[in-house]
Amino acid sequence: MADLFNQQSFRLSTPSYNSNPLKDGKLLLAIMLGLMVANLDPVAFSNSIESTIIEFSHSMLTNRDFLTPQLNGIYFLDQAPLVIWFEAGILALFGETPWVLRLFPVCISIAGVLAIYYLTYLHQSAKVAWISSIILICSPLFFILSHVVNIEITFSILVIIPLLCAWLLLTKNNIGNLPAYLSIAMYILIALSVLANGIIGLIYLLLTISIYTLINSDQNQLRRLWSPIGLVIGLVIILPWLVLSQLAHPGFYKEFLFIQYLDNLVFADLSVLGSIFLCMAAFIVSIFPWGVMFIYNATNLFNNGHPIDNSTKFLFSWICAGVLIFCHLQLHELAILLITIMPSTIITATMIESLELQESKKVLSILIKNITRLAVLLAIAFCVFVVLQASLTILETSMFIACMIVGIAIACSYNNTYKKYGIYGLSIRMVVYNLFMLTVITKYKHFVWLF
Repeated sequence: MADLFNQQSFRLSTPSYNSNPLKDGKLLLAIMLGLMVANLDPVAFSNSIESTIIEFSHSMLTNRDFLTPQLNGIYFLDQAPLVIWFEAGILALFGETPWVLRLFPVCISIAGVLAIYYLTYLHQSAKVAWISSIILICSPLFFILSHVVNIEITFSILVIIPLLCAWLLLTKNNIGNLPAYLSIAMYILIALSVLANGIIGLIYLLLTISIYTLINSDQNQLRRLWSPIGLVIGLVIILPWLVLSQLAHPGFYKEFLFIQYLDNLVFADLSVLGSIFLCMAAFIVSIFPWGVMFIYNATNLFNNGHPIDNSTKFLFSWICAGVLIFCHLQLHELAILLITIMPSTIITATMIESLELQESKKVLSILIKNITRLAVLLAIAFCVFVVLQASLTILETSMFIACMIVGIAIACSYNNTYKKYGIYGLSIRMVVYNLFMLTVITKYKHFVWLF
């Protein structure tokens, strides 16, 4: 198999397919609505993250203090308010209805994926955009975060889109007048990410661009990132809240901008090594089953001296920045992990399209077959682990095993589906499999703690 891959020239500038992006976008929207809205849980808030955000929102409405989140008279100066503002607005309009309050992260997720699809389409092709979007929405981490009240999913989307804008601006030419709009959007969304979860999103963007600049010989494109209009709009968005918060709470700047990050910074610790292995494992699991393909392809790419273009360099710089932050800053781990997953979906989707374009479907079919086998083994191992650890009743155990068997049967048909219907049919099968498996997992409180 390695020899077959050695004959291929991996690159991210693959030819465009004769696909209709508007049609694919509508189908993607339909899939997202079915995948997300149909699985909203109407039960009361049961985990600490949801309860804390709702309590913050209640406190804002009760005290009429929309500047700084507080609980029981204690101000949390390190807590960004954007998501709490939205949830407080929903509480004021609709009351404490769990289904409605959980609708906000779903809407953010749907809007984010559609934006991601469009930006990836501008750089790559409709097919790469389609495959990468499907891989993302079917990832367990994205699915779980999209169905509970949390800050991470909003923050992740607000950082992923500026990173994709930077990717387009630095590595793509001939996109008309879009660079001006992309640079403005980048500044605005980064400013909103500061309101959503602090300056970590800005750090992520700057670190990615810095790594890319170090490994890339041509820095002329950096000028395309500059936008005075975008900078002014971004400052108008963020500065009023920062200034008012500092005036109301002296020491706010110190806590919000510095202390919370310095307190969670780790340089030399055994946890750093553990974080590296955890990050690698999370890559495989979070975009399962395609994480295996990404790891194999990335290893093959660097080991066999394939030419690496600027687009690939930026995506790997993005991944490296995420790994560095994940390992050394023990803060907002789920959000950092989700942001880091995004470029791997694009690389995997491009690799799939590249093999199809070069008529190497046999290679891809073999890969999918092997991934299917691994999926079955991991599903069985997961089933045994849950049964042993979750203290289930006989009825719950029987139901769970039956569901896992059905899920494994769906997974086993991956290879045949690809041979018969191609990658679009395989994408739909991925949605069915993940919808089934993730629904089973999230509907049982016993299993939620695993995530």
